[in-house]
Amino acid sequence: MLNSASPVLRISRAGGVYQGPLPGDDWTVFGANDTTYEPVAWGSNDSFSSQSEYIPLATVIQDHGMYDGISRVLFGSGLRFWLHRLLLLDSLSYLSKGLLSISLERQVLVDIDDIFVGETGIRMWKEDVHDLIQTQERISKLVPGFKFNLGFSGKYFHKGTWEENEGDDTIL
Repeated sequence: MLNSASPVLRISRAGGVYQGPLPGDDWTVFGANDTTYEPVAWGSNDSFSSQSEYIPLATVIQDHGMYDGISRVLFGSGLRFWLHRLLLLDSLSYLSKGLLSISLERQVLVDIDDIFVGETGIRMWKEDVHDLIQTQERISKLVPGFKFNLGFSGKYFHKGTWEENEGDDTIL
């Protein structure tokens, strides 16, 4: 679980809770009993033991540097856990005051080229292609520049019914 009040979070977002065993058996947990230390992420005791009572354990902490003037983020385990990889990027950005940051812009690829390699009887018809184009136009109004990604497999071109072959021609 992530601390929503932590200034370290940039890519990572608090709110969700990872359910499941943590990778490895070399975890360290921190006791943040001083104001210079602030938990960034917690795990529960059921990840570390067989106790049934929930006890939040800090697995990543931020040292504000009140004693030595050096801010740091300490991890209780390595980067095998996917969330730690995100938190490492967040930590680099925070500690470098944004100099070591990656863009928050993300792109999603919607790959639809498998429509060419479908079995006969399930491939696209001409009407399906028109529906696909309308869907692309509708989504592009919400997501500027949106386009479906379309590859091509000549091996399966015109290997369907006449309606599917007409669909191949229409999409090209």
